Amino acid sequence: MGTQLPENMKTGIVLLSCVAAVAAWAQTFPQAMVVLDSSVGVVPIYYISPGTRAPGDVFVEVLASKPGENNFISIDVMSETKNTVRYLDLGRGLGSAYYFFDGSVDVKGIPAIPGAYADFVVRAWTGAASYDTATFRAESAVTTQVTMPWNGPPDLPPENLLAFSQGMTMESIVPEPGTIALIAMGGAALFLRLRLVRHSL
Repeated sequence: MGTQLPENMKTGIVLLSCVAAVAAWAQTFPQAMVVLDSSVGVVPIYYISPGTRAPGDVFVEVLASKPGENNFISIDVMSETKNTVRYLDLGRGLGSAYYFFDGSVDVKGIPAIPGAYADFVVRAWTGAASYDTATFRAESAVTTQVTMPWNGPPDLPPENLLAFSQGMTMESIVPEPGTIALIAMGGAALFLRLRLVRHSL
């Protein structure tokens, strides 16, 4: 039979664990915040065309970088499976489209101070686990906007909506031919040219 710890020792261990958890949680604040909700301005993401639904799960990823550094890191990945991407018709004659909703998100890598700016990019794709491997995908232009610091509860996160205002359409991306494919095509063209020259002699 194992040794039983006294009740007061068990209580002490639990309290220490709680204090450690709270301390670790507190170290995550303050945060530079932005709100992800493309339905507020009714900014659609289409699959091929308005009113066309993708056959599989649709993903939306938001990336951020310090202004002008072009060093983007992912701050959130949303999807239909998570119910943070939804296929809706919000009116205005735009037809059914995809919209993302994930509330306030920490903009990693940006200092949590008033007036701190960040560059943002929104990506959308379907039919693959990642944007880079997807055939149908879209990427927004870079948007630069201010973030807002949040010191954590009990205060509510600031209402600082991401300025995603252009909308975009997921379309089939034709991959560029690789180096080996280009060499092969060049060799085939040279071979055909030599045959034509020989026949003309």
